[in-house]
Amino acid sequence: MMMKKIYAALALAGTFAVSADLSGCAEETTRSVFAELEEAYSAGTSEGGEAVSAESADGEIVFSGGTGSTEPGWTLMIYLCGSDLESENAMASMNLEEMCSASIPEGVNVLVETGGSSAWYWDGIETDVLGRYQVHDGVLEEMETAELASMGDSATLTNFIQWGVSSYPSEHYGVILWDHGGGNADGVCYDELYDGDNLTLPELGSALRDAGSMLDFIGFDACLMASMETASAVSGTGYYMVASEETEPGLGWDYEAMLNALGENHSMKGDELGQIVCDAFLEKCTRLDCADEATLSVIDLSQTGKLDAAFDEYTGSMALAANDVRTLNSVASGADRTESYGGNTDTEGYCNMIDLADLVTNTQDYVQTDGTALLSAIEEAVVYSVHGPGRENANGISVFYPIGATEDELSMYMEHSDNTPYLQYIAAVTDTYGDVDWQAAWTEYDSSGAESNSSGDGAFWQDMQEQLTELQPVTGSDFDVQFSQSVGEDGYLNLSITSGLEAVKSVHFLLLYMPDGQEDGSSSEYVYLGEDNDINGDWESGTFQDNFWGQWMTIGGEFVNAELIEETDYYNLYSIPAKVNGQETNLHAIYDYSAEKYRVLGTYDGISDSGDASGSKTSRGITPLQAGDEVVFLLPAYEADTDEDAWYTTDAVTWSEDVVMQNEDMGDGFYMYMFEIKDIFGVEYDTEPVVMEAAGDTIYPIME
Repeated sequence: MMMKKIYAALALAGTFAVSADLSGCAEETTRSVFAELEEAYSAGTSEGGEAVSAESADGEIVFSGGTGSTEPGWTLMIYLCGSDLESENAMASMNLEEMCSASIPEGVNVLVETGGSSAWYWDGIETDVLGRYQVHDGVLEEMETAELASMGDSATLTNFIQWGVSSYPSEHYGVILWDHGGGNADGVCYDELYDGDNLTLPELGSALRDAGSMLDFIGFDACLMASMETASAVSGTGYYMVASEETEPGLGWDYEAMLNALGENHSMKGDELGQIVCDAFLEKCTRLDCADEATLSVIDLSQTGKLDAAFDEYTGSMALAANDVRTLNSVASGADRTESYGGNTDTEGYCNMIDLADLVTNTQDYVQTDGTALLSAIEEAVVYSVHGPGRENANGISVFYPIGATEDELSMYMEHSDNTPYLQYIAAVTDTYGDVDWQAAWTEYDSSGAESNSSGDGAFWQDMQEQLTELQPVTGSDFDVQFSQSVGEDGYLNLSITSGLEAVKSVHFLLLYMPDGQEDGSSSEYVYLGEDNDINGDWESGTFQDNFWGQWMTIGGEFVNAELIEETDYYNLYSIPAKVNGQETNLHAIYDYSAEKYRVLGTYDGISDSGDASGSKTSRGITPLQAGDEVVFLLPAYEADTDEDAWYTTDAVTWSEDVVMQNEDMGDGFYMYMFEIKDIFGVEYDTEPVVMEAAGDTIYPIME
């Protein structure tokens, strides 16, 4: 996609014409097998409670602790949807091995339902039924089977919980959903046997309500599920939720540590168990060298009402910012600096999730509502969290934000969300405000919670609501972004934004290398090096200047294609296409401003289609590179002589602790440089490409 855009710009500049489109447990032998699998992974070869009442959308429902007598202790139900994580990598089986390695005493019932995978590495697990097992005494014992059904069907989850509660009554109940997670837009548990059918958030909430038992603990050993939207979906069905804002590594939680702790103290509450899960998860990620982007948090579901209300009020102020383009720009730019999760490029896909507290921190100076109430609500809701060094701004709970949302994804979110103020803001920044009947939306909106639970100032909220019902935000058609470029006497390439500056939120640059380039921009091949933000700029005057000194990023001495996918006040995050041991993937790397150096985090395969008709997406997290891995970097290229797309491949780098990422001189030659301007409505403007000649210590742009 990026190369297609660049080629189009080159063609418009008259450089060349483009017609191409770039497009276990029971036996020691089994135990040793999975111990070897985990060792191989780490070496880089593979990749409860008493009866209460709760309100639901359908009215009042009564939750009970089961039909039998309640016994002290825990019944923990693990909904193990194996999917391709099991059929391709045995990851579910590895976690089963951890469970069987734990010391589980009387009073702790560990139940597992298996399904959703086309193949199981664990001997005895069948693919044509749903298996129900109990883990005890170091074995996985089959208790019964159920007729095969989609694990993406809410009834399947409901039936499993009802079976577990009725068969193993306890004082405390917990459920863990294990599989891919797709975040607030797509949900969790993608059944490989049913075309990737998955549990959407509404289906998930329905399944837990229909199960009829209040859960002490609702866990997601899956990517991207620690969101406001997930918490709201399961609110009223449990006390605490444990989930990750970011993607998770394939081997997931540490079940041995979790179950050992539960066995030592099976009277602990859901939040206590959640803290143990968080700490053990981070320790496991550290042990496997994949802790950089690790996140996990414990969320108090009793606080979701207060959190939702405070969020409504705060996002009302964000929506009102759309009355003025400069204010909207400040808010949107603050959101762009907010820590985001999952994929954020055309090739990796977009997860459209950002940290909620970081969003408030980066935008509160530009809106009417003080962020204190929302930040306080977040702090009360997130009772515990952990994160790795590459996720310093992870505060435990995320929220949807349209970083690269498709029209269908926006429509789905608007259909499922009842936060009218936030939907107004989203519509404003995506320039789709005119597509919605906002008067009707406000008629349906229930603001009573916001009036009573957020700032407590009902008059303020009433006044804001009146303003929001009459909101007429600025639109993309109100602004005409115009620009020009020139070479200054000092030899720098200058960009001047002459119109529409108030709507511009970022200026980056794109760089290409021309192996046999000429002053007129002709070359037999154009190799795309990537996108970065190292530009000198004066936002008051709208003037910008290149800071190109003939250097670019290398890893192990090989130049790479690096796309800037996230920029915060603390670091830049880059995506780098590569082949690792022959498999195509992307490396993630950060530039740490305080340390003034790059660090490679590992490989990330990006967001993949689940395979069902809904177009749902799945993801799993960062996989660390290991000593001995063979890494070949891929750079998109265009071959002018044949008018074809191509991939330039580097020499292989054998990974070791001595491999470093740094900027290096590219040497004498010709390069092509373009400014990329992006406005607050997501529209991109690219300048005409300019040839840069590097000769000795001199870099000089060539313009006619």
